[in-house]
Amino acid sequence: TSTYFKEGACRIFQKLKPREASDILIQCLNDHDEGVRYHASIAIGALDDFKKVKPLIKKINQKSTDSVLKSELITILGNLGDEKAVDSLINLLRNDMDKFVRHHAARALGEIGNPMLSFALSEIANKEKNTRLHYLALNAVAKIKKNR
Repeated sequence: TSTYFKEGACRIFQKLKPREASDILIQCLNDHDEGVRYHASIAIGALDDFKKVKPLIKKINQKSTDSVLKSELITILGNLGDEKAVDSLINLLRNDMDKFVRHHAARALGEIGNPMLSFALSEIANKEKNTRLHYLALNAVAKIKKNR
């Protein structure tokens, strides 16, 4: 199947938001083409489908997942607010080598909003003094406290 066709299909799914497309889009996250993977992630984010949480967690945990895609998937998980993603997000926040992945993980944890997450975020804020991650972690803690 043509890469352009797959990208186009993902864009159509993004606009139409058919729930039936969820499984197809999850499969597209493993496509050989970066553009297909990216457009699939955007379309997945447009769906409000919690059955996709586990495959997204699996994908962000794979070492082979590039940072751009990983960041997009992290944002989707944060927007969904499903606590199944918490352990993976904390692991990425603490250990990922890409600073943007860590930034997105901090934001996503703030979106999930469980008060138990404040400790991990505060730990990172203290460790990462005077960096963007420091401020993002503090903002996430503030958001969690505000939404209690």
